[in-house]
Amino acid sequence: MKKTIFGALCLVYAFSAFGRPMLGISPTTLGVSKNELRLGFESQTAKGRYDDAGNYTDFAAGEARESYQLNMNFNYGAAKNNEIDLFIPYIIRSFTKANGNNLACSALGDIWLIGKNKINETMGGKGMFSVCAGVKFPTAKSIFNNAKSTLPSGTGTWDVLGGFSSREERLPFLLSGNVFYVYRFPLKSSVFAGTNISEVNFSLGSQLKYEVAVEYPVSKLFSFVVEYNGSTQYESKAEYTGSNANAVSDMNLLDTTEYTLYKSVLGKLSAGIMITLSEKFMINAGAGLPVIANSTYGGITYFANLALTI
Repeated sequence: MKKTIFGALCLVYAFSAFGRPMLGISPTTLGVSKNELRLGFESQTAKGRYDDAGNYTDFAAGEARESYQLNMNFNYGAAKNNEIDLFIPYIIRSFTKANGNNLACSALGDIWLIGKNKINETMGGKGMFSVCAGVKFPTAKSIFNNAKSTLPSGTGTWDVLGGFSSREERLPFLLSGNVFYVYRFPLKSSVFAGTNISEVNFSLGSQLKYEVAVEYPVSKLFSFVVEYNGSTQYESKAEYTGSNANAVSDMNLLDTTEYTLYKSVLGKLSAGIMITLSEKFMINAGAGLPVIANSTYGGITYFANLALTI
C-alpha cells in the first residue's frame, strides 16, 4: 500500500488568546500593525501502514520511515479584525525499504498565504467566528519534478483554501473548531516520480480538513488540550493528453516514492499542554495518534510550537 502525501501536509500552526487549538487556524486576529512569529517542530516514526479499507499492517523487517517538519509562521495584523498569515514549512523525510534501498528528502515544502477576517465576537472576546481564504504556492519538490530516489516534500501544486474558524466558552472548557476546503488546480506533466512519461492531465483531488479542540484551563498559565484533526483527500484523476485514457494505474506502477492518486482519510487524536508565559509568549507540546485512517501510514506524531508577539 502506498502513502498519499497530500493528506499529510499541515496548513498552519496557530495560537489565540483563549481556546487556542494546538494545530489549525485560530479565529482570533492580531491588532492593527501587530506581528506574531510562530515556530513549530513535528516528528513521526511510522511502524506500519493502513490499506484502503483501514486495515493496519506492520512494516516488513528492515523497513523504517521517519518524518520531520519545521514550521515558520509569520502573521501580520493588516487592519481591524483582519490578519495575513504566511506559513513556511521545511520537510525532512527518509524511508528505508526491506531491500535496504533508501528514499529521502530535505527540502522546502509548499508555502501558504492565508487571509483571515473576524466577522463576529461576543462580549469579552471569548466567543468569535472568522472566515479564511488562502493560496498555496508550488514551492516544494513534488512527484512531478523530483528524482526516483527522492521523496516529495509537498504536492508542488497551486491550491486555494476557503473555510471558517470559531470558538466559544463553555465553562470550565474552551471550545474551538475549524472546517476548510482545499481545491487543487489541474496540471499537465511529462514527468512522474522521476520518469519521463507521455503527457498526462492530472486533476488532483480536493481536500477537506476539520478540527475540534477542547481546552481545560488549570490556571492563567497552564492548560490541558485534547484535539481531533481530520483530513479527507479525495480521489484524483489522471488521463493521457489526446486519448483521455485513464492513466492512474500506470502512474502508480511507475511510482517509487510512496505516492498515490487514490482517496485517503486520516483522523488524528492529539493531547497536550499549553503554557502562556505572558501575552507575548506562548508554547504548547503534545502527541497525536491516528484513530481513523486508510491509504496512509500509522505512527505517533510528536509536536512542539511557540509563539512570540511583537
